[in-house]
Amino acid sequence: MAKIQPTVGRVVWYNPGSTKNPGLRLAAHVASVINDGIVNLMVIDELGNPFPARNVPLVHEGECAGGACQWMPYQRGQAAKTDALEPRVEKLEAAFNKPAERAHGEGSPRRRS
Repeated sequence: MAKIQPTVGRVVWYNPGSTKNPGLRLAAHVASVINDGIVNLMVIDELGNPFPARNVPLVHEGECAGGACQWMPYQRGQAAKTDALEPRVEKLEAAFNKPAERAHGEGSPRRRS
C-alpha cells in the first residue's frame, strides 16, 4: 500500500504510551505536518478534553509504540482500494486519450458550410 500523505484536519489514532492501558488509542486531529513521518496533533482524551502532542511519529504500517500515531483501519482500507483502482484508471485514461483513426483520413473532419 502506498503511503497516505498526512494533511491538516485528518484524524488518526494516537498511542499515549499508557502503562495502565498499553492498547489505548485516542482520537487525534492532525494540527500541522512537519514532514511525511512527523505531525503535530490535537489529541482528545477519554473524557473529551483536548491536549497537544508535538513532533509525533506517524507509523504508516503495523502497530505504533507509545508516543506515536497511526492511520485508522478505515483509512488504510480506503488507501488500499485506491491503490487497486489506479492501474485500471491509468489504462482507461490511456485508451481515452489515444488518437482515434478518422474515417476521412488524416486531419480534422470536414466542416459544413
